Amino acid sequence: MIDSQQQVFIQRLIATFVITAVIADTYPQPNLAPGLLESTFRKIEQTLVLSKA
Repeated sequence: MIDSQQQVFIQRLIATFVITAVIADTYPQPNLAPGLLESTFRKIEQTLVLSKA
């Protein structure tokens, strides 16, 4: 069974991974294609703009 210290460690590890992934994906990198989040936001924005027109 997982005790509370191990549970806190796992939660912090997951939170750190998620935060790092979001920062890495959204940080502009000129030599790489846009990240997953940026591409998704653009598609949503285009869809909203097209639906209003």
